[in-house]
Amino acid sequence: MSDDDKLGNLKEYWERGGGISNGNIDWLISELEQCRKKLEYAEIAGKGLRDLNREVLAENKELQAVFDLQETRTKRAEKMWQQATGKHDTLPDLGVLLDWLMGEIKRLNKMQPVANVTLSDDAKYFEGLANKAEAEVKCLKSLLSYQGIPF
Repeated sequence: MSDDDKLGNLKEYWERGGGISNGNIDWLISELEQCRKKLEYAEIAGKGLRDLNREVLAENKELQAVFDLQETRTKRAEKMWQQATGKHDTLPDLGVLLDWLMGEIKRLNKMQPVANVTLSDDAKYFEGLANKAEAEVKCLKSLLSYQGIPF
């Protein structure tokens, strides 16, 4: 006989004015203990689910932050691509965008040694001009002091 049948029979018995026997009391106590255990398990399971929910929400927040950062960076790269290609109303496929960015990096790396040489040549030129100017100032100071003009 199932527990539901036992409860149904017991309810009918009480409704007809029957008394409670020791067997029925023992069975009710046993049912109560089982219900308490189920409740404890449900509370433990509920706590575990709440903890898991908090973990999932925290992980979701982290992943959303990463996604938002990636989206922002991708949009900046897409705008750069649009300006460079003149395709202002086109969004590039991610593969196309990455190929273009890698090409830009290669192009800039090739230009870097040229830029360094140009800068160092310019620096030497201006350093030479500075040295000449310094020499001329010394010469002028000598001439002025020779003529008695304080400088």
